[in-house]
Amino acid sequence: MKRNLLLAFLSIVLLPGSSFANKPGGAEPAPAPGHVVLADANGTMIGEAQTDVSADSARVYFGGDDKHYYARLEREWFYGLYLYYDGPGCTGNAYVRKSQIKSSIERLEALRDGVFYITDSDIPQTVTIVSVWEELDGNADCDYLATSPPIDVYPAVPLVDTNVYTKPYQLKLILAE
Repeated sequence: MKRNLLLAFLSIVLLPGSSFANKPGGAEPAPAPGHVVLADANGTMIGEAQTDVSADSARVYFGGDDKHYYARLEREWFYGLYLYYDGPGCTGNAYVRKSQIKSSIERLEALRDGVFYITDSDIPQTVTIVSVWEELDGNADCDYLATSPPIDVYPAVPLVDTNVYTKPYQLKLILAE
């Protein structure tokens, strides 16, 4: 049986200065009333959410120290692209690309086996990429990709492990503290 994320809200905007329900390494206070969160089947809050009625997808926000991130969720699957490797078959050192546009909320894109990766470096490394990992709609794939000339990438470090959450996911509107 196909399970779909229940999207029954009009467009919700993440309010500036709001708290996040989850951050790597520990929980933060629950969001204020009027906020929408994504929760797992056990009621564990994953993060604040932004969605609309017309799509079977949502943005999920994660907080971490001084930085904030968001990931795209489609149906029951987090959407992840492009975790680069310097070895064949998605082996060797892992790298991510980094947006050159500075923002207070960064998009999480590099996903492997349910774990989102970021970089904590501001210094790019020029590397010949041999393979790339993609994870879409619950399907994972490692593709051969030889970059010539080498490209600027950043060492990848894990940030959020989505495997700790139990499906099906559900959106919840916080009505009261």
